[in-house]
Amino acid sequence: MRPSASRHVHGSPCRRHPSTSYHDRAIAPQTQWKPGELEARLVRHELPPETVATLATLRSGIEEQYGRLLESVVKIDPTLERTVESARNAALAGAQTIEKKLVASLKRLEGETLVRQIARARAAVYPAGQPQERVLTIASFLIRYGPDLVDALEQEVARWAGAS
Repeated sequence: MRPSASRHVHGSPCRRHPSTSYHDRAIAPQTQWKPGELEARLVRHELPPETVATLATLRSGIEEQYGRLLESVVKIDPTLERTVESARNAALAGAQTIEKKLVASLKRLEGETLVRQIARARAAVYPAGQPQERVLTIASFLIRYGPDLVDALEQEVARWAGAS
């Protein structure tokens, strides 16, 4: 057995991707989001329920009606199947475009505070775009919180260990 396959500790190489650690693989989805994607996902939840329901109904109606049309078209001329599918996809893309524009409007109107909060949290968790444990050292925390930090951490660890 290879050494990398036998250990599963923090920072050890991943079996499938030896150049990355398990920790890297675990955080990859969060760090690989496109700029603004998280904010858009959160703002999307602010869409009015009736708008979300209408968009869902529109999509299902497009699927249903184009499905019926496709059945009829294939009976008459099977070579038009791709044409109908392309038209259906264009209609679905149009509904998606409308939703994207609604989300963008909400982001502009109501999302400024949310965007700032997310940016601040992201900078705290991923300073310089890296996980904080790879950027910050104990010295960073000692400068910020003073020499009593080590004693406070020791007391907190003892309290936590006693509670478990």
